[in-house]
Amino acid sequence: GYTGLRIATAAANMIALASGAGLSAAPSAWVAAANAQATGPFGVALASKGESSFVTLFDRAGRESAPGRVMEAGEVADLGIRTLLGDRFLPASFREACDRLGVEVRWPMFSARACLGLVMQLPVVPTGALAPLYGREAEAVTKWRELHPDSGGS
Repeated sequence: GYTGLRIATAAANMIALASGAGLSAAPSAWVAAANAQATGPFGVALASKGESSFVTLFDRAGRESAPGRVMEAGEVADLGIRTLLGDRFLPASFREACDRLGVEVRWPMFSARACLGLVMQLPVVPTGALAPLYGREAEAVTKWRELHPDSGGS
């Protein structure tokens, strides 16, 4: 979740500052895709909330073919995927849509090896500049907007 990403990026920035190590950021969906072993195009669904999920599309080789976006289960039919990687928060509506379409739903696998393999290919981020990228607005911000509709969100 968002809090975990904030803690992880703060820790990574501190370690880089203290050790002089470089920083690179590997998106979680890319790490899951590196372990997918898919036989065709697939999606990685993370950051699920309510009846929606943040889905990133990949080709059979595990290369991102479309950037991630928030979508609902009704859109699965238009994705042209054979497999959807989804964690325990994947909405039941996604699982049902995948069942109807013959799309296999599998648990995403995250590994340090996949993460390290990816970061070796990614640009170095300046120390202190690494910040979490989350697929949707933080729950605290959403709740603030609901309670204070005239505040402009800040």
